Amino acid sequence: MLFLRTIISGILLFAGLAGSPQKLKKADKAIIASLQKHISYLADDKLEGRRAGTAGEKLAREYISNEFKNIGLIPMGTNGFYQPFDISDGRQVNPNTFFIINGNDLKNGTDFFPFVISSNNSIEALPAISVQEPDMPWFFDLKETLEENKDNPHFDVTDFIKRKAIEAKQKSSAAFIVYNSSDIDDKIQFEPKDRSELLLIPVIYVTRSAAKKFFSDQSATVDLKLKTELTEKKRVGHNVLGYIDNKAPNTVVIGAHYYHL
Repeated sequence: MLFLRTIISGILLFAGLAGSPQKLKKADKAIIASLQKHISYLADDKLEGRRAGTAGEKLAREYISNEFKNIGLIPMGTNGFYQPFDISDGRQVNPNTFFIINGNDLKNGTDFFPFVISSNNSIEALPAISVQEPDMPWFFDLKETLEENKDNPHFDVTDFIKRKAIEAKQKSSAAFIVYNSSDIDDKIQFEPKDRSELLLIPVIYVTRSAAKKFFSDQSATVDLKLKTELTEKKRVGHNVLGYIDNKAPNTVVIGAHYYHL
């Protein structure tokens, strides 16, 4: 971090010098060339923005730690120069999640997905699509709601679904299954960083094509097997720490972002 802050400060200083009419000293030219080399590497497209936890960040931290080593800094991370830390990326749907209707295995992410507010649960049931019975999965078609609100700029379909799911749970629903048989694009998608409170039932979205196949007959009863498993998704970033020990009674700590921002 000391390394990058020094580069940035130096590049600003010597950019002014390089553009001035005064003659640069040989040492100044060498410093400018060094700064340009470092900046050119760290800003290169192959580092892909250096987002923490990515391959680009790995290249950046390896470059910086090698420079630290070359100039004689002492490693001060928990693993050499590196200090790893976790970054929350929200929730993710685990591969163990499945949804089977009448023996047909729906594809997660294509035919269905659980909302991020879903609880982890397993259900086997024979619910009727049009009947909302206690301790059974409930089905809800968004068609009428979307048509009623198609000209309402303040309508938020995701918030609406959350409210309906809460109501369903309060009335002892075992799961809340949402689909859209209208021609209106609901733009519903899995939102991993939604921090809304988790419900105590699975809340599932079934895509239009799958809903047309299985839910067109409102009088039908379906053989349903469902398992939802969502966990926290994390990625690991790394600080790079080096120390100059000049035996002074006090230490100045300098920090700078080398990743992403």
